Amino acid sequence: MAHRHPPLLTHLYGVVLTNVYPQVSSSEEDDDRPFEPLILWVSPEFGGELQGLPDCKQTVTEHDENGLEFTTTKLLPAPASAYSKQNSEVPAVLCKWLRPHQREGVQFMYECVQGLRGFEGSGCILADDMGLGKTLQVHPI
Repeated sequence: MAHRHPPLLTHLYGVVLTNVYPQVSSSEEDDDRPFEPLILWVSPEFGGELQGLPDCKQTVTEHDENGLEFTTTKLLPAPASAYSKQNSEVPAVLCKWLRPHQREGVQFMYECVQGLRGFEGSGCILADDMGLGKTLQVHPI
């Protein structure tokens, strides 16, 4: 396996430290790396729930108690035709590198940004310790 860069020598408090960059496997090995797909949202076309789009005003024809027709405007859930016909999923090139806590973070952020969580508004704040992969979690969103 080849290194990204040659080893780097660093002086820290008069001590020489050798910092070897992480080894990167060849592209052939990367292509074969097993992974489980991460589907963030299932389209209603494939049995997913109708959620995430705001309610919209629709004109509806109704009948009163005497059988007379009248039209009224109601605030109804968005129709199924307004939703995407494709699932939202993380591309395989990123998905195979996500660790379990990062997969959970990507799912959480997607649901927050798309308004799929149980709170008013949309968006979230991603905060965690250094080195846990926040940058990698943000890219799929």
